[in-house]
Amino acid sequence: MIIEFLRKRIYCNCWKVGVIEANEKTILECEKLPTVHWLNYNNTTGWIADPFIYDVNENTILLLVEEFKYKTRKGHISLVTLDRHSYKILRVETVLEEHTHLSFPAVLRDSEGTYIYPENGDRGELVLYRFDPLNRVCTPARVLSEGKYADSVITDLFGGKLMFSTVYPNYNGSILTIAEEREGMYTPCSNILFTSNIARNAGEWFKIGNKVFRPAQDCSNLYGGAVIIQEVTEEDGHFIFHERKRIESPSKRYNTGCHTFNSLNGISVIDVHGYRYPLLLKIAEQARKLYWLLKGAPNRFIPYK
Repeated sequence: MIIEFLRKRIYCNCWKVGVIEANEKTILECEKLPTVHWLNYNNTTGWIADPFIYDVNENTILLLVEEFKYKTRKGHISLVTLDRHSYKILRVETVLEEHTHLSFPAVLRDSEGTYIYPENGDRGELVLYRFDPLNRVCTPARVLSEGKYADSVITDLFGGKLMFSTVYPNYNGSILTIAEEREGMYTPCSNILFTSNIARNAGEWFKIGNKVFRPAQDCSNLYGGAVIIQEVTEEDGHFIFHERKRIESPSKRYNTGCHTFNSLNGISVIDVHGYRYPLLLKIAEQARKLYWLLKGAPNRFIPYK
């Protein structure tokens, strides 16, 4: 019990969000990421991740994020207001909280307003919520699909609306599921099989000129290890993906992963992964190596995830 408790503490995950003054085209073409402005969120109580941009204006940037609290061990959706010039956090407001874990607040905009459809696999269904920016609340609109989906993205960039997701129990695997809209519900119709674990979405799909791009998570070695931006083409009803850019964490402190990329109105956002107690982790890793060296056995310690 004590060992398990210490492992959970030492290997406790932590994420950090960064803002970049660049659009998708610049990010795609640059050899090195432009300056990342890391947000000053208080990581002693939890962290924020999965940033989606709600709005950008002269004075502020509004982000919808997963806000995770160590105390409750689950995420909820919050609206983060940033100063447009200093990138400092002005406010963090909870806009949606359920009894289950929420993350990846993907945004859907239409003539009737703005909606989000966050990941909520534990609930067993994907729900669309209407976002009220004045009162800072989300209210259920309708169920989009029944099932356990991860990081779903709805797009009409290929004509009619399609939803792309990874599905339980292979959230971080190699199968990307396509669902078609039928009478208001999304029903799985086909799968795309990749040669490695890069099926999970990393943000909203976007278009530059006539080309469509998809941010994907590289989970081959680690969940959210890097973001891969793929160019997506459709031929005879089949989707083809070509890697165009790989984004790894540019942070020295949070250097083990990068798993979200989104852009809007000349601003891009990413999040990067590290550990809550990096010094303790380093000590534990050295102790682990020494232990198995003295035992004359291979390294059999599996870190807590």
